[in-house]
Amino acid sequence: MSESAKYNKTIDSLEFASKALKNRLTTFFGKRIIDYLLIYPSNIDFKNYLNRAILTEDLKKKITVDIYVINIRNGFFKSPSIINCENKFKQKIKIIYFNISKKFINDRYKPGRLLRITGNLNEYKGNFQITHPTSILDFSQCKNFLEFEPNYNLKKTTIRQKQFLDLIKKTLGFLKDLEIEEWILKKFLVKYQWLSFHRSLESVHNPKTYKLTDLEKYRKRLAFDEILSNLLVITSIKKNISNSSKLYCIKKNSLSLKIINSLDFELTIDQNLVYEEITKDLKKKRFNVSFITRRCGFRKNNSSTLGNS
Repeated sequence: MSESAKYNKTIDSLEFASKALKNRLTTFFGKRIIDYLLIYPSNIDFKNYLNRAILTEDLKKKITVDIYVINIRNGFFKSPSIINCENKFKQKIKIIYFNISKKFINDRYKPGRLLRITGNLNEYKGNFQITHPTSILDFSQCKNFLEFEPNYNLKKTTIRQKQFLDLIKKTLGFLKDLEIEEWILKKFLVKYQWLSFHRSLESVHNPKTYKLTDLEKYRKRLAFDEILSNLLVITSIKKNISNSSKLYCIKKNSLSLKIINSLDFELTIDQNLVYEEITKDLKKKRFNVSFITRRCGFRKNNSSTLGNS
């Protein structure tokens, strides 16, 4: 299977995603798998896993540590709930919660349970403590732990971060099992020290660093693919238009004007310019596809819709 066919599979073809998740992905990203795989992290959460004893230099920093739950003292009124734990180096650690239900505590911190927790480390009266950990992972699930966890801007999608991370992981695993055919010449891969398309995606979504700038090499490789594929599509469109004798000129734009007048807001100067440009293009006998090549993002897409009305 060629690389383009592989990544252009539709979201509907995913067997491991629920119908509701597929609908949200299609609504906010597009119909293809590649549409959400090209969403880049907005930041990377460094969880700082300590496979050693805790030192004083770790204080007031975010850390991740494996703990053994000794006992629980549930809070009462304004007093906090305290979970007494220790790590494998026999260091005592208190997990502190304020205004939290007993059910929450008892479900997660059963005595004798092994956990991997992440949170800010502090010291109080000679005791290490973590207040309101940001992550609690059962030791049996440590294979899912990411020391460098990418975070995505998903506010408008109603998709949870962990759900999206799980989706990315399953999707990359699903695509990895398929045959891949590299389409960029080897000399360019060597010249720019690029990895394969799939490995570049893996490096972006499973980073080994907390610095976004360190991912630029992989992003450039993916951006090159996107630009090149767009140019190939545009070239194909130009060729088809040049060979076609059945072109129709759109001389009236009354419907698009009706739509514009019905909007509860005014188009920006840029949107008006784009709309006028597309309208002129559509009235020509020889179709001009220059507006396809100039990137104006979402505004351009909206104006193009109006121009066709």
